[in-house]
Amino acid sequence: MKYIFAVLSLIIVGGCILLNEPLYLGFLIAIILNIGYYVIFEKYPLKEINRYLLKGILEHRIIYLIIILIGSIVSAWISSGVVPSLIYYGFEYINVNHILLLSFVFTSIVSVFMGTALGTISTVGIAIMGIGVGFGVDLHILLGAIVSGSFIADKMSPISGLNNLLFVVTDTEYKKATKEMMKTFIPVYIISIIFYFIMDNRMIIQNADMEQVQIYKNLISETFVISPFLLFVPLIIILLPFFKVKAKFALFTGVILGSLLTIFVQGYSFIETLKVIFFGFHISGNSILKAILNSGGIYAMVEVILIVMGALGLVGLLDGVGLLNEISNKIVVGIKDKKSLILRTVFISSIFTVITCDQTVGVIVPAKLFKEKYKKFELKKEALTRVISDSGVVIAPLMPWNVNVIVFSTVLGITGMKFALYSILCYIFPLVTIIYAFIEKNSSNN
Repeated sequence: MKYIFAVLSLIIVGGCILLNEPLYLGFLIAIILNIGYYVIFEKYPLKEINRYLLKGILEHRIIYLIIILIGSIVSAWISSGVVPSLIYYGFEYINVNHILLLSFVFTSIVSVFMGTALGTISTVGIAIMGIGVGFGVDLHILLGAIVSGSFIADKMSPISGLNNLLFVVTDTEYKKATKEMMKTFIPVYIISIIFYFIMDNRMIIQNADMEQVQIYKNLISETFVISPFLLFVPLIIILLPFFKVKAKFALFTGVILGSLLTIFVQGYSFIETLKVIFFGFHISGNSILKAILNSGGIYAMVEVILIVMGALGLVGLLDGVGLLNEISNKIVVGIKDKKSLILRTVFISSIFTVITCDQTVGVIVPAKLFKEKYKKFELKKEALTRVISDSGVVIAPLMPWNVNVIVFSTVLGITGMKFALYSILCYIFPLVTIIYAFIEKNSSNN
């Protein structure tokens, strides 16, 4: 019976996505149904169920602050001229015939420095999307390239919170784990480069109207003060994590710098700047810049926060009553060799990322479940780190209900999941890992 309600919850959430209904409404209905079931049929005290629910909502509360900061920084960087300057100079220096490949490589490098996929997409990502609009590029393909590059942060960056969590729960060191990760990272990165190179050649921008691009540049320079000095702001934010500044403080610094530039460079008042941060940046009139330089600010993130709260609350409830642990234990039973161990690690890491909307669960659960199994089968603990990283970590942007997708879709104003088809790195990793499981030679534990 409890499995029926769990499946029904997924159907309700999926139905909201298909019917374009508010996703937080789906999670709310699913939570109410499960509360009713466990209180009425399983005889759980309502107080205990509410405690599980609240724990789930509050356990990863830092994500709410990050979402608010992302909404703030996007608006502040547009109004300050930072993003317009990135777009303006991007029109001059980016080779339009290789925009997909360049975008993938550039975001992959930046993401390692920033240590966060969401931070990369919400800063340099919006600038690249703006350039894509000007050049007439298919934005779904371009976003796929940006997402592929950005999610290398969550997988490989030494300053990524998720990456460091993975090292802790698998008891591995960055240097050794990264060396192990290279076994699959190198072929996947090469495949991704080849893919975007081919897509660039297939797409050859015949609709890149350079006159239209010049119109964009003129409008940007007329609307904003454009200067190469403004480009130091994203450079500072990218470098801050290497001075052990946490992502939330780096993003907050970006908001402050953007706000100061909005006031002292673009000539906004303090009150006008606050309005931009809270309610977004909006270009008045019929300017074609609306397509690339409008943002929703913190206000647009309210719905995102409600969705995340609903998702984490439902997961907390199901985890508290033991359903998630019960499911995972059933999957572990019957592992007989290394191949099946790796395959089940891929499956359970992926499935928990999918059903919980959160990579954290997709990291912690398989690490706890399989650590001893890897020792038993004489597989290195770094191999466990690699397999989890290749599956539950990188597949996050392939599900429309995932926290990451909800946030950057709201920031970029992208509807639909067509971009997922072109986020090749995110679904090639699990496939390469599975293939590697069949060809890898036995490796002994340390």
